[in-house]
Amino acid sequence: EALSVEGVEAMPKKLVRRLMPRRPDWSFDVSGGRLHFRESQGFKQWLQDIQEMISDRGGYPPAFEQNLQVWRQLWRVLERCHVAALVVDARHPLLHLPPALVYHVACTLKK
Repeated sequence: EALSVEGVEAMPKKLVRRLMPRRPDWSFDVSGGRLHFRESQGFKQWLQDIQEMISDRGGYPPAFEQNLQVWRQLWRVLERCHVAALVVDARHPLLHLPPALVYHVACTLKK
């Protein structure tokens, strides 16, 4: 089965956007301390929203990274890179392919 962005685009955009924390808007005029504060506040809000969404659906929390430093590194790498490669388990790649990450790279960053 071929993997494509079309399958991810078929998912509700609001849901896909909620599944991955977004880096707050920034510019070179924003100080480093202010940017770190915005990122930490946005990340805390995202964690609360995700936990709320999971409890509303009666499900168990999926395994996802809860360390802000990892997300900061991912945001910065994806902004700077020209090509992003994600290695997934070949036995069931769709299980390990996060649709929110595919959407973010393909549709938000347009890479």
